[in-house]
Amino acid sequence: MRDQAGFSLIEMLVALAVMALVTGLVIITGSVSGSSLGAETDRFIKSLANARDLALIESRTVTVEVSDTGYITRLHARLTAAEPTGLSDSWNTGTTVATADGRLPALLTFDPVGLTEPATFTLYRDGATARIAIDPSGQITRASGDK
Repeated sequence: MRDQAGFSLIEMLVALAVMALVTGLVIITGSVSGSSLGAETDRFIKSLANARDLALIESRTVTVEVSDTGYITRLHARLTAAEPTGLSDSWNTGTTVATADGRLPALLTFDPVGLTEPATFTLYRDGATARIAIDPSGQITRASGDK
């Protein structure tokens, strides 16, 4: 005879399993909508941060060339020409990019200690905008808004 109120261990495990499945579905659904401007901006920020980190780790200069079609990261060898690192991506259909001075392609260079010239990129799609700023210390910040 059971005099105590509460849940059994099996009931708790079933509840946890159901919550894990629901959480997994939410995460999968969220990643499917990766074609949004926000997701594309996040991907670009991660690529810039990876380039900065690569410059620090390799103690070499890393450049990111940003154009109207996408961006590519290049790791500069100590005595030879730059080589692609495989960190390249294209903008999604409908996305346009602009720089503060209006010039594309733009070249962003991270030195071996992660420092760079300040730069600002603005991504546009379907009336939405996302602004990305890189300060001289290599810090990357994001500000979004609707136009």
